[in-house]
Amino acid sequence: MHPFCFFYTQISNLSVEESSVLFGDLDFSKFELFQDVNENFSLKQGDILIDNLSYEVISDFVRKINYISLAEKPKYGTPHSKKYRLSIELDKMKADIRTAKNGEKTESALLLSISGLVNSLGGNYTYDNVMDLKISQFYDAVLRKRRIKHSEEFLTGYYAGSACANAYSGKSIMEDKNQDDINWLGGLLVKQKSIGNVK
Repeated sequence: MHPFCFFYTQISNLSVEESSVLFGDLDFSKFELFQDVNENFSLKQGDILIDNLSYEVISDFVRKINYISLAEKPKYGTPHSKKYRLSIELDKMKADIRTAKNGEKTESALLLSISGLVNSLGGNYTYDNVMDLKISQFYDAVLRKRRIKHSEEFLTGYYAGSACANAYSGKSIMEDKNQDDINWLGGLLVKQKSIGNVK
């Protein structure tokens, strides 16, 4: 399925209230999907047009506020390895569907992140003021806390002599060019692994 068509199938099912955070009072259930002779897709409702360029801007914005990097197309060594990997993902999806049909509740990653941020040591967040954060601020706080904790744990292990001693032998850890393990001010985006050809 073309990414633009997937975008349309997802957004057309949202109510105006759900999509108003990004799009104001647009009702996407009233938009029509069009395809031109060059196989470019667009959505139209009256004077409003959402074309491929608009879609790219929207999807890039949503990825950025949620700290999601653009998934790379996976590289498989052989057709057999591709088939095997896809069968694993298909089994996971079937298990998720069975769980949902049986009425079992799955844990919300967002609720776990809120709980982690509120209950972390040295944190100044409560359940009340976390809800006042914008989504990008929330994810920044969660990912930054995780990065700071990783840096602290790495340095504790390094100076105790139990972490990566051979990687830094003969030089100071502060002189190393790759300071990702100790630089808690570094970037927060993490490369995302993907199965499909998703842009």
